[in-house]
Amino acid sequence: MRFNSHLSLGENIKLGLWARDKSVYVMAKDLQTTKNTIKTITSERFKRNDKMPPLHRRVFQYLSLHCEGFTQWAEENNITLVS
Repeated sequence: MRFNSHLSLGENIKLGLWARDKSVYVMAKDLQTTKNTIKTITSERFKRNDKMPPLHRRVFQYLSLHCEGFTQWAEENNITLVS
């Protein structure tokens, strides 16, 4: 599955999580944070090739595992985790 270029990143993430029987609420619960925090982090569109704060890193990793299309989107937009 590929992200829809006509939708926002947030909408694509919602649909990608839904495709794997997850939601932003479930994601927030799994990461022990709030839904609003997840929305804020994803709206920042992630820093490209820069160090991420720990929660941003966990969100990125979670989406890589549980969001259909996220890994491909990250590769296409040159977004990677830097240790």
